[in-house]
Amino acid sequence: MGNCVSQMLQCCGLKQEESSQHGESGDLAPLIDSSGDCPGNNTRITCEPYYPVFPKKSEEQSDLNKILQDMATNVIDVASLGSYSLEQHEYRERMSFYITKLKSPMSSKSLSKAQKQELLQDVPNPDKVLISICSVPDDDLTFVRDILNQVDSLLENLKLVNSDALIIPFQIQN
Repeated sequence: MGNCVSQMLQCCGLKQEESSQHGESGDLAPLIDSSGDCPGNNTRITCEPYYPVFPKKSEEQSDLNKILQDMATNVIDVASLGSYSLEQHEYRERMSFYITKLKSPMSSKSLSKAQKQELLQDVPNPDKVLISICSVPDDDLTFVRDILNQVDSLLENLKLVNSDALIIPFQIQN
């Protein structure tokens, strides 16, 4: 068997190194001669070094740390935004600010009148233009105007009463 192997190696241009044990090549003996000479073929075949598919442990750790850092910057910590972070006078200031913000557009009747007049700016007196184009009986026109006036007065008298707190603090009992 040893003779057959040596003949195959010689045929391929490889030398068989003899070990001290029984004339066979050892497990640690190189299969290709280090000189790189191949009989019959002067080109040398080079192999790229093997790069493992999986990243090194330090690269994995740095990638994981980067992902965790990105997540930490994007997460909102709701527990840190608890009610204990604001003092009583800050609550009162914010409450008065929100109340004034809510009341400011509703208390101004001139603003609502101005918005009604700005509805059709490009057409002067749209009601008169529509009446001149199509004939609507006066009874129907007065009926519609009365209904609209009633709806307008109902909307002006409409008030929203909130009996519950808008912000309910949740406190965890230990």
